[in-house]
Amino acid sequence: MIRFLTIISFICSFSFNALAAEKSIHIVVALCDNIYQGIYPVPPQLGNGDKPQNNLYWGAMYGVKTFLQKSKNWEYMGEAEAEDAYVLQRIVFKHKESGAILVADAYQGRKIKNAVADFVDFAAGKKKQEISIAGKSVNIGGGADFVVYVGHNGLMDFDLDSTPSNSKSGVDAAIFACYSKQYFKPIIEKAGATAMAYTSGKLAPEGYVVEAAASAWAEGQSKEIIREKAAEAYAKYQKISKGAAMKLFVNE
Repeated sequence: MIRFLTIISFICSFSFNALAAEKSIHIVVALCDNIYQGIYPVPPQLGNGDKPQNNLYWGAMYGVKTFLQKSKNWEYMGEAEAEDAYVLQRIVFKHKESGAILVADAYQGRKIKNAVADFVDFAAGKKKQEISIAGKSVNIGGGADFVVYVGHNGLMDFDLDSTPSNSKSGVDAAIFACYSKQYFKPIIEKAGATAMAYTSGKLAPEGYVVEAAASAWAEGQSKEIIREKAAEAYAKYQKISKGAAMKLFVNE
């Protein structure tokens, strides 16, 4: 009997780990763009929305790609093909502890409306996609478990053509953009997603916040801890107090 229970325990443990390895995060990064976005201009090499490699939100020192590649928590798996031409680069990471897969997409700066619209659809469980990683199929897009938007708050400049209504997606979501609670909360609620983090004021949407939130989520932390980890990272790199950062990051 003991041997039988041991075998069952092993099988259950194996099944649980297999499921955990399929957990996925999809990050939508709208590349910083001096021309096509309503932002305060940055140096040209940082604000060229057609060139991910030096972009403020992607390949620069604190960009999402650069910061994740330097993280001790994530293993870089390489690049993958994206379905849409306005996604200029797609990169893939695996969380070293949990096995969760993270896919980050660099959206062409002038296509920020597509980036916001896709993110909203993903939060509503729409536009489900699959990607093959090391011979395994991983759900992304509306099939991801956690979706994140990073970049300029495009909803300050335009309205979406449509938004979800009465969805029950159950997707976790975070929006790292200026004043994201004010603009995104009603949409996220209609999408049926669970907010891990909004912002209540101006924000520099850089990679350290994304890495902190994604790592905490992959470790199975609560939304309060995810919010706190994002705030701690922001306080560290922006050299502000943790208290001030905790007021900036909210989830209600």
